[in-house]
Amino acid sequence: MMTSMSDVFNSQADLWFFPPAKHSRWFSHFDWYLNWQMCKGSAHSGLHLPPETLTVAQEYNIPVPELSHGQTPLMVSCEGLLPPKHCIVVDHPNPLDTWLSQIQEISQRLGAKKLHIFLPRGASQESATTSWKKLDSRIDASFMSDKETP
Repeated sequence: MMTSMSDVFNSQADLWFFPPAKHSRWFSHFDWYLNWQMCKGSAHSGLHLPPETLTVAQEYNIPVPELSHGQTPLMVSCEGLLPPKHCIVVDHPNPLDTWLSQIQEISQRLGAKKLHIFLPRGASQESATTSWKKLDSRIDASFMSDKETP
């Protein structure tokens, strides 16, 4: 469990995880360029075909594949700006257990050993710590609640 923001900046985590900006005030407290990248990347909705192409495809009964990326996590490089090499924004589903489970799965695939997880509004460090222990994860995780925003 982290006690302050200085603890986060002084320890070496492999990855930092965030909920989307609408669920957290953390975005606005980091480097403006990183904040811009995470907000811009989160707003990206995937590839879209021009309406003319869709009209022609429909006219000639040509199937058009779905090109949206769905709800995939956003990874942004922050090397040189923050202690970790990457920040990852994971869409915040309810309940908190589900969100933390997604974070654990992503972390395992990326081979991370230590994480800082910035919790969504309303989530406490205690509930996150309890949920993380239930996951039986070997990854060391620390949590910062939204109430601790500098």
